[in-house]
Amino acid sequence: MPRPVAQPPAVYLAVAVTDFAQGVRSVEMGLADAFEPLSLARCAIHVVIDAPAAYEAEGQYVFFVEPFDKGRVLAANQFKLMYEGEPGDRCGFLQWAARCATFFQRMLFHIGMVCVDYADFRTALDACRTKTLRFEYLAYDRYDVVPYLKHQGPPYRVIYGCLCGEVDTSLQQWLAFSAAVHAHNPALVMDKLALTVGSYAPPVMMLLGEAVVD
Repeated sequence: MPRPVAQPPAVYLAVAVTDFAQGVRSVEMGLADAFEPLSLARCAIHVVIDAPAAYEAEGQYVFFVEPFDKGRVLAANQFKLMYEGEPGDRCGFLQWAARCATFFQRMLFHIGMVCVDYADFRTALDACRTKTLRFEYLAYDRYDVVPYLKHQGPPYRVIYGCLCGEVDTSLQQWLAFSAAVHAHNPALVMDKLALTVGSYAPPVMMLLGEAVVD
């Protein structure tokens, strides 16, 4: 009798956050998944905030959220997100890092009028040619004006993002958001843009992506 082939352990649609800055760890997963002890290696996404350079993270996809470049060596499934605010602004970094972790949870687990799924997330990552990505969080100053002009840095090549607001956020606002993203990123080759519901009044734009590199 041939020996049965060992099957790899299932990967759960779960977002783990290991936050060295705050000294906490959390895991969020869908209610449909069975409740059982869950190793980090079985989480679809692992967000690691301000980890030591030698820290070895597990997860199907790992995102190191860093206050500065630590010279980290990245594996094939790992990416880094660098804080672009003022050097030494610890409070600014912590706020940005928390928003970054919340972004992944919101994109996978929260309802919306225009939805993306885990396959869209993987498609966007597959389109990236570098391992250094950007995360931006841009709040609306006015409901009727898309705040993309507050964007800093080079244009994007790949974007996985969302417009997030309360239940009265309209599809027309999402269309204006999508149009602004495309108008200001002529080199865009891939975008996955959601409209999600959350306690943001006025709405916010959240963008994860790969910038154009000269």
